[in-house]
Amino acid sequence: MGFVNTKFLWSHYLCGVPKLYGVLTSLFNHEKPGQSKVSTKTKIVIDGFPRSANTYAHQAFLESQGDGIQQGEIAHHIHKSYQIIEGVKRNIPVILLIRNPKDAVLSLVIRQPKISIKTALKSYIVMHKQMLPYISSIIVSDFSQTISEFDKVLENVNDKYSSAFKVFENDTLFQEKIKKQIENRKEALKGTNNTIALPNKAKHKQKEILEKELGMSALLNEATEIYQKVLATSG
Repeated sequence: MGFVNTKFLWSHYLCGVPKLYGVLTSLFNHEKPGQSKVSTKTKIVIDGFPRSANTYAHQAFLESQGDGIQQGEIAHHIHKSYQIIEGVKRNIPVILLIRNPKDAVLSLVIRQPKISIKTALKSYIVMHKQMLPYISSIIVSDFSQTISEFDKVLENVNDKYSSAFKVFENDTLFQEKIKKQIENRKEALKGTNNTIALPNKAKHKQKEILEKELGMSALLNEATEIYQKVLATSG
């Protein structure tokens, strides 16, 4: 297993020992551009496995709150169970963003080719297993709900936590504004993550190969069962 795969997978395993993970991330400054860990300033946690509409949810929430909340008050884009669990322990409103493993993993390995299908699936399984005991204390938002009805997700947050976050009007104007902000974010973060630009034909061929490998992996069934269990447990 290569260095990137080992680091990616073991960072998820380490979240099973929250105190140790917290110490290590404090010592080695785990945050990268575009990320924010839970802290004493955090007012809400919005996070999940990579490629689960994390950027959309973060931008939609930030835009809807206006001047009522600052960037540093939203914990986001860490993509680890530690972030979710720490939010629960601190009694902070938490939204877990989740996506079916087939789509999430395929999207991840296309975007970050140094991460293998096997590593991505194992990480997905580990991360969501660690969060299962805390599901009743958080709001779970599936991918389709996040990108189409995130306003209703925020209503659920306010109901569950007795919070007073602003709920945006989910119209075309708002969606276009978020789309533009996401494009601007991508431009600002260009070169800060492990991506490879490929022509469309090469991407299509790569996707076909990866889809076949993913479909043959026994780990996909286990990951899908965990995904379904999270959704069922969240009610």
